[in-house]
Amino acid sequence: MQCDLRLDALQAWLTQQPNIKATSFQLISGDASFRRYFRGQNQHGQNLIAVDAPPTTENNPLFVALAKALADAKVNTPQVLATNYDQGFMLLSDLGSQHIADIITPDNAEHLYTLCLATLAKLHSVSRSSEGQIAHYNRELIEFELAIFNDWLITKHLDIQLDQHEQQLIKNTFSYLTQIFEKQPTGFVHRDFHSRNIMLTDPKPNSVDDIALIDFQGALIGPVVYDVVSLLRDCYLKWPDDLVLKLSENYRQAHFPDITPKLWQQGFDLVGMQRHLKAAGIFARLHHRDSKSHYLADIPRTLSYVVDVAGQYSQLQAFSEWLQQKVLPRIEQANMEYTR
Repeated sequence: MQCDLRLDALQAWLTQQPNIKATSFQLISGDASFRRYFRGQNQHGQNLIAVDAPPTTENNPLFVALAKALADAKVNTPQVLATNYDQGFMLLSDLGSQHIADIITPDNAEHLYTLCLATLAKLHSVSRSSEGQIAHYNRELIEFELAIFNDWLITKHLDIQLDQHEQQLIKNTFSYLTQIFEKQPTGFVHRDFHSRNIMLTDPKPNSVDDIALIDFQGALIGPVVYDVVSLLRDCYLKWPDDLVLKLSENYRQAHFPDITPKLWQQGFDLVGMQRHLKAAGIFARLHHRDSKSHYLADIPRTLSYVVDVAGQYSQLQAFSEWLQQKVLPRIEQANMEYTR
């Protein structure tokens, strides 16, 4: 049996917490980062969540600060019960195990997304109250995230050796996306606002109070459209364009009427494209670096958004064609080779 030193340390820390059954905690998930979540109970039979979040990779103090700020904004989030920043451990209240992705269907999608977007609207006050705590989405980070697509999907996963023309094509594409990204109106950005991260505290949600948020420690000040496109053009789910654009425009009209429809749609498309390129690279990285191969199945869907959007902009049509001709045909073959 493989020794799990961090789990041993976590259980030792839990034994120091009052009224906790340390041995009751069992792994329930390890997400697309280095965090792990364990569910257990206290002496009264109440479920709790223990988080293993290594301090070398996870910003736990920011998570705690944001949990308070979000709670102050009336957003349903886990209550932080205990922390050990040096070791990277936290004890949280348990919001349950049901996510939007677990129950969403074509029949209830509009209703559920309307509730999610109402929750998102509450986050904008957080950017004002936590301005000093939350970093900004700067050019260095935008470019770093785009490079994940090149490094991990194109080079590592697909083993594509780019010629000079392709290198220039990608450079021009990334430069254009970065320029558009930096021109967007800004506010609080959750950065992982999607169906697998948004939780339900009621199996039949009817109000915004039934929606809960987790994994918000990566929050930044960035384009206000970022989380909208993260939700509506989800890497794990795909919905008809008419529903997506209707919900997006409704949100703009309700909360950002000063942003013109043209600027909003451009941001929705191209900030979304930056996110999808990054995500496709991360999915490849999760396979090669972290042995989380199930994310490979999400790459084709994620890149389909990129192909569709890029094809609608003259500056990006050549990139769209390159993806269709050279990248997409190799993905299915590569995924099969790596997972068989």
